[in-house]
Amino acid sequence: MHRRSRSLLAVVLATLLAAPAVLGPAPAAALSCGPCPAVAVEQVNLRTAPSLDSEVILPIPAGARLVWDVEPASVDGYVPVVYAGISGWAHDDYLLLYPAWATTLAAVNQREAPTLDGPVVGVLPAGTPLILLDGPVVADGHAWYRVVDQAGGTGGWAAGDFLDLALR
Repeated sequence: MHRRSRSLLAVVLATLLAAPAVLGPAPAAALSCGPCPAVAVEQVNLRTAPSLDSEVILPIPAGARLVWDVEPASVDGYVPVVYAGISGWAHDDYLLLYPAWATTLAAVNQREAPTLDGPVVGVLPAGTPLILLDGPVVADGHAWYRVVDQAGGTGGWAAGDFLDLALR
């Protein structure tokens, strides 16, 4: 009976040790952020509260960079943001909140820097699902986005002309 217990213990231990390989790795914590970067895609009002009826602190111009946080949670489409050192609420219809998602429209070079002179670190095939981490950075006539392949490939910068951005 003692041998049977040892054999059972060995099987259980082997199963537990193999479980991570079978189940796969946990999602990368590096993709979470807080505060996270954001960009105003159109002019949007910074408000004192998450409501169209609340006081406007100031307008955030299109193209402005700001930060947002997932806590506290979004309220009726408004997210807590900080712009120019001022905290308030802005509607997410007018913001590109990172991390965001995109898909390549064609094969695209992934570069080390957001410029045509940046060394190519990889080529992403058409239809590759991506996670957007930052951008746009305008250089060489392109809007560049820092991306990583959702399958866990190398990160880098890709020209937005070749991306289908999943904007809200």
